[in-house]
Amino acid sequence: MSDPGTSYRTREEIQEVRQRRDPITHFKEKIIQAELVSNDELKKIDQSIKVQIDEATKLSKSSPEPGLEELYADVYIDPLENRIRDQAKK
Repeated sequence: MSDPGTSYRTREEIQEVRQRRDPITHFKEKIIQAELVSNDELKKIDQSIKVQIDEATKLSKSSPEPGLEELYADVYIDPLENRIRDQAKK
């Protein structure tokens, strides 16, 4: 859903891809056929994931914006925080 409202493919083409080449659908079918999991168990997992996503979304929307000092945190192996705009620790 990167560009909602913009379509590069026809509906039929999208349906075909989802039905024939979707790796998630194929994996689900394989593990069900191999009797590693039931359809009901997969539905429970999907519901659990949706709950986790909803909780994380609520938390992120209710949390304050991170400060500018966090802009480059955890991005580089050699953090830039101490070298940007004369913020060197003294």
